[in-house]
Amino acid sequence: MSEGTPSIGHNSGAVATEELRSYQQRIERLEEEAKSVRDDMKEVYAEMKARGFDVKAFKEARRRQKQESDFQAVVELYEEHLLSEMLA
Repeated sequence: MSEGTPSIGHNSGAVATEELRSYQQRIERLEEEAKSVRDDMKEVYAEMKARGFDVKAFKEARRRQKQESDFQAVVELYEEHLLSEMLA
């Protein structure tokens, strides 16, 4: 390895330990937040079901809407490319 290139595990001692601890704490906090959001979503779906809505159909409609949105974005990208090719 060249002199200026750090090797694997180049951090050592207390600095690396503190940095790793910080990363761990951030990841754990994000995992807690994600669990909280998932729990909130479960509550909303339960509320919908209690009000008589078909949650399974709703989830499928949302999935299709997102899929269509993603597809539409790709089509628009291709259209822009083709238009720029025509004008070039």
